[in-house]
Amino acid sequence: MALDGTYGGLQASVSDFLNRSDLYASIPDFIALATAQLSRRLRCAEMVASTTLSVSSISTALPSDFNGVVSFELPTGVGGPLRYVKPEEIRALRQTVYASTGTPQLWSIMGATIETAPAPSSPLTCLLAYYQRIPTLSTSNPSNWLLTKHPDAYLYGALVQSAPYLKDDERLNAWGKLYEQAIGDILLSDGRVSFGHGLTPPVRGAALPAGTDAMTAPMPAQPPQ
Repeated sequence: MALDGTYGGLQASVSDFLNRSDLYASIPDFIALATAQLSRRLRCAEMVASTTLSVSSISTALPSDFNGVVSFELPTGVGGPLRYVKPEEIRALRQTVYASTGTPQLWSIMGATIETAPAPSSPLTCLLAYYQRIPTLSTSNPSNWLLTKHPDAYLYGALVQSAPYLKDDERLNAWGKLYEQAIGDILLSDGRVSFGHGLTPPVRGAALPAGTDAMTAPMPAQPPQ
């Protein structure tokens, strides 16, 4: 087995576990499918990035590796905290309460764009903190943070993706349990790092009004992931 933190090593390890020469050509697909599934299931500190968005109209394109919002903020000194609302709500409000341009008050996600209401009266450089998709492994990108820190999640995730070929193979049950354990361990470890000092998790996608008690305030709608 050669689980050495590289794409080639991961392929070799998956091949060793499968012990099926006829599936070797499918191993890159198993790894790609595992990456896609792990991107959907994981939300941890290593996935968080920040960037600025030039918001000059109703809709602004999101980063190509966008995988969910952590926070969206106006420039310092401009307006107050932005509040998340559902897509259908922001469009209705933009036709009534926020029909004119001005300082954005609300935001929502619509496909691959972020929308504001009202539309800005002048261009604004806003700060977006967001979850990135896990970088795809390839010969030109032989490693990523997940493979380096959690190779077991990648290994068992790829092995689980072989299920349509292995069908009733009794190993699938064991691999599935180890895969779920690895995901659980990653999320638990991240929670300890983020909130191990008594900090409460942030409300993703919405800010509380000034003066609101965070312990008693109702939870706002959450943005899509």
